[in-house]
Amino acid sequence: MVLKEGEKIHVIVRRVFDRDVRRHFIGVVEGVSDMVARVRGFTFLMDKGTNQYIRRSERVRLISLVDAGNAITVLPPDSRIEDARYVYSEKEGMTITDGESFELEINEIGFRA
Repeated sequence: MVLKEGEKIHVIVRRVFDRDVRRHFIGVVEGVSDMVARVRGFTFLMDKGTNQYIRRSERVRLISLVDAGNAITVLPPDSRIEDARYVYSEKEGMTITDGESFELEINEIGFRA
């Protein structure tokens, strides 16, 4: 099995068109099969007006494990997904972090100083 119950993941849903909303998801795997994972966590959507990711309320999503449009990263076990936030700096670019146990560079933005 690729994923296990209890693992924490970050998912980037790849855009098909430039106008598609940038959508990310971070959560804890509640169940998993060969093709799909049931994950509880938070969706982050890019607000084009502020160029910031906005966190939505907690929800359960089914994430395809066979869809090439999903870029899935397994996070460290001690990650605090409830504290996850996006941070931008000229030097580092865009990252998502909980402020302590993980920091993940998000290169879909395509900008580096």
